[in-house]
Formats: sequence, structure tokens, C-alpha cells
Amino acid sequence: MLKLAVAAIVAFMLALNAAGAAAARDVDGREYSLKLLAVSQEENIGITANLFLRISPGTGNVFIESEPVTKLDTRISTKLAKEIACQSLPGFSERCDSYDFFYTIDANASLIGGPSAGAAAAALAIAAVDDAPISQSVAVTGTINSGGLVGQVGGLKSKIDAAAEAGLAEVLIPDGERYAKIIVVNSSTKANSTQALDLVEYGKPFRINVVEVSSLEETLLHLTGRNYSFEEKGLEISSDYSKVMNGLASEICERSSKLASGIAATDFGHIEKSQKLNSSGEIENLGKVLEAANNLTSDGVKEKDKGNFYSGASMCFGANVRHSYLSILGKNISVQDALRQVNLTYEDAAGFEKSIPGATTLAGMQVRGTVKERLSETRQLLQLSSEDLKNGNYNDGIYRLAYAKERLGSAMAWNRFLKSYRSSKPAVPSFEFDGNKNNTLRDGCVTRLQEADEHMQYLDIYLPGMLKSSEELGPVYSYLREGDYSSCIYRASLAKARANAMLSALSVSENITSLVGKKLRAAKGSIVRQTAKGDFPIISYSYYEYSASLMQTDPPSALLFAEYALELSNLDIYLKSDMKMKSNANDKNKAAAFAVGFAASLAATALFFLAKKAFGRNKKRMIIVRKRIKPVKH
Repeated sequence: MLKLAVAAIVAFMLALNAAGAAAARDVDGREYSLKLLAVSQEENIGITANLFLRISPGTGNVFIESEPVTKLDTRISTKLAKEIACQSLPGFSERCDSYDFFYTIDANASLIGGPSAGAAAAALAIAAVDDAPISQSVAVTGTINSGGLVGQVGGLKSKIDAAAEAGLAEVLIPDGERYAKIIVVNSSTKANSTQALDLVEYGKPFRINVVEVSSLEETLLHLTGRNYSFEEKGLEISSDYSKVMNGLASEICERSSKLASGIAATDFGHIEKSQKLNSSGEIENLGKVLEAANNLTSDGVKEKDKGNFYSGASMCFGANVRHSYLSILGKNISVQDALRQVNLTYEDAAGFEKSIPGATTLAGMQVRGTVKERLSETRQLLQLSSEDLKNGNYNDGIYRLAYAKERLGSAMAWNRFLKSYRSSKPAVPSFEFDGNKNNTLRDGCVTRLQEADEHMQYLDIYLPGMLKSSEELGPVYSYLREGDYSSCIYRASLAKARANAMLSALSVSENITSLVGKKLRAAKGSIVRQTAKGDFPIISYSYYEYSASLMQTDPPSALLFAEYALELSNLDIYLKSDMKMKSNANDKNKAAAFAVGFAASLAATALFFLAKKAFGRNKKRMIIVRKRIKPVKH
């Protein structure tokens, strides 16, 4: 589906030149600009470009007009930059939804490529919505990542050269990129060597102040002189959450101890002699599996006792999967008996699904999404277990059966959490999250789905096939069709977070642990703001806590859970779709924008028949206008 999505955007390009240009020209709004820095691919020299942004009353759509042509990554990164900017700063999401954004990139080159205009596009969006003055003597280069973090770019020495030629006074570069690697040729030996160049010192003879920035707020401070950072308040954990989560963690960790006791006297010698192999053709060292399970149980209990209830529950769950696996192996059941257990677990899952209650708050929506996600994983594991057992991969089949049983147990535990939390939760602003007639929630589902799809398209440019759209978004489309909009929003959020984690890892020069720390600070601020609204984001905080516990021992996993925490911390912004429908734009502008969107849907119908059905109402569009005028990359 990713390939189809990319093809559809190309179809947009071919079909929409004239219509998009007409829409952009018709807008009568405020216009803002700043300097971009790029590197020519032909001569490998720095050049300057201009980024313009005109905003007009609208519904949050993004239009892109460029002179010269822009590559796909630049177009998508500009669209995502606006989205990240508006979602990262408190209070801007709703304000951004009141405008349409018309970006224009003007450069003396035939092609603009690369995502390094992302930070500039994000800052320009906020400055425009806030009507802030923008210094024309400052240029910024850097990508923009979830949480409003500025990511790495290349060609910084050449870009500073271009800034000097343009007479700029300050260049903002990503944090961690002060020292650039350059190739130096020895004049006598002609041998090449790599040296580090201090860009701050390099800029001084040109009277350019080179400054490292790590966030959108820092970038805006230098560009506008306005302080967009918010006072970081302490994170207050809901007492209801702590009480119920402590019970859930205790339940899962107590199961670990019981399972461990049950298999303590098991003799696994007959299993090793039976030559029941896993898919790699090897007999597993079951003693090491048991040791890992016992260590996880011990670590989980320690985390729980420290008050890190989700971390404790997760570690004990990992122990339970291993203990359960050993327990089933110890019984030495036949393949036929194992398949019968697979079928019985399928039936248990189907019966349990009927007991899942609806959600009436954002916190409840998160927990319900977690229950449904674990139930979906249970079914996937059971299917894989059945396939393994039938194909002779006995150990793999038993492991996945054990995993499925524990995953179902986890879903049931979270379901009890949901019911307990619902009954103990004080009155907060609530929403009716279920029902096919809930247009506000449906629009939130569609918007979140589109965002996830766009982030995956962007990832596919750099890491083709890393995430499969059918696996990531297939369940989301199913929830949309079924009218389960809360699960749609939740599952799309996870897909978007996985894409963000990979994109963030690609666009930083620092170590992952440092990046995780920045992501956690951004997540914390968002959780604090959501809590202040009266609805503690349960799962977001749980993932935040788990990420912090993994940061030193497993940075990649910590990064993923930090992204989960970020994406789930502000889901209320997806419940304002009715407001998005109220635009003060004049009829002429509306008609032009609609004409562009309609032409886009006609151009891509064959490729996007599913998306057309899903994005029927209030779909935000990215409009590309091409004016052909030396290849350039940011």
C-alpha cells in the first residue's frame, strides 16, 4: 500500500498543476517568509532559497507551490512540519485548524530535494498563526521530528558559505552538529583525511553567529524573539491510576511466581531427547529460558516496588510468557492436543471480546484501545502457532501458543482495569466514543489514519519496506469500517509512533539515549497538559514510565515507547473535527480548494479505493504545484 500511496501523490502532481496554482493565487491572507539554506547537487556548493507562507481562513489544509520543482521528500516533510508544529506547542492545534497554509519555495535551481526545510517550515507555521515578526537575517536548517525536536542535516559548511554570501547574521543548526566532518587533501601526498570542523568558529570570520538548537521553541526564540517554551510543571500521577495499576502489576507478577513454582521440579530431559526442533533447526537451551524468566520476574517485582507499576507488569509479563512456554513443553503434549488448545484459546478470545465496555473518556479510550490491541495480537499469535505446529516447527508453535494465552490474559487484566477505573474515576469532561453516528470521533479517526499513512510514506522514501502498510494500517481500516472509532484512533497512533521512532533515529547525530531523553521531556510536558484538563492519559503515562526504565538498558525500545507516549498524550486534538468544518474562508477560496481536492481524488481513485472510502469527510489535502525552471538538496 505504501507504493500505491507514493504513486497516488505522483498522480496528484500530474493532475493538479493548474488547479492548485489557481487556489494559491486566490488566497487573500497574511504572508510570511524566511531564508532557506541548501546545497547544489551539481556543484556541491551552498545556495540560498526563500520559503514563503501565506495563511488564510480555512480548515488546516496545506498547499505547496514551488519554483523550482520539489522532490517528494520535501513536499511530504513540509506537510508534516506544519502538523508537528501545531501539535507540539500548547494551544496551537485548534488555532492551526482555523487556517489553510500556502507554502512557496523559491530557489535558483531546477529541483529542490531533502527534508532539511522541515524545521523552517514548522517555525514559519507557528510564527504565521501567531502573527510574530520574523528576522530576515536568520536562517534555519534542520529536519523536524515528533515532539518538535530539530534533527540532523548535511552540508552545513556549504550552507554557512551560502549564508555568508547572502549577508545573513545568524544560522541555526541542529543540536549536536557543531563539529562537521570534512575531507582534507594533503597537497604533497594527495592523500585524503577526515577532520572535524568547528562550525561555530568557522562562522566567525564571516560575522555569522552559528547556533545549535534542539527544539522548535528554541528555533522560534531566535527567529521571532518570542518565548514559546512553557513552564514545566511537576507530573502528578492520578491516585486512581496508581491504585488500579498497582493491583494489575501485582496480579501479573504473582502469576509469575505461581508459574515458576509449577515448573520448578520439571525434568526437561525428555523434551531435549525428543528432538522437537524450533524453526532454526536447533533444540533450545531450556535452562537459559528458565533463567531469563526468573530474572524478569525479579526485575519486575523490583520495578513494581519502586512504584513503576507498568514497567513491573511488563517485565513480569515477559517472564510469564517464558514460564508458560516451559510449562506446556513440560507436559509433552502432542501436536493434535496443541492445536486443540489453539482452537480453545480462539474461542476464549471471541467470548471475551463481547465483555469489553465502551469508553467515555480519553483515558478510557486509551485503555480500551490497549485491550483491543492485545486481543488482536492474541489472534495473530494463534494463527502463527497453528501454522508452526502444522509445518513441524513444534517448539515455535508451543512458544506462540504460550504467548497467545498470556496475551489474552493481559487483555483481560487491562479490561478489568478499564472497568475499575471507570467506576472509580471522578467526573471529567466526557465523550461518547462508540457508535457509528459519532461524526466528530469518526473525523478524528480519519485524520489520525491519514497522518499515520503520510508518516509511513515519508519513512518509505528512506527505508523502503521497513514498515508494511497492510500490517500497520490494515487493522485501522477495519476499525473504521466497523465504526470502532476509538480503536481506530488508538491503533493509528501506534502506527504513526513506530514510523516516527525510525525517522527520529535516522535524523539525529547524537546517541539514542540522549534522543530518548528529549522525547521523554516532550512527552512529559504533553502528559502534564492533558492531566491539567482533567483526564489523566493512562496508557501514555504507562509508556512514558516504561521508556524511562528502558533508557539505559535498551535505548531502541525506549525510543519506541517514548514515541508511543508522545502520540497518545494529546488525543483530545482529534475530537475537534466539527470545529474544523467551520471555516470563515470566502466562497471563492473554498471552491478553489475543493476543486483541487476533487481533482486529486479523481486522479488517484484506482490506487486509493480504500482511502477514498475512509477519507470521505474533511480530508486534509497536500496540494503540489510545479513550475519548472541545477538539482538541489537541503
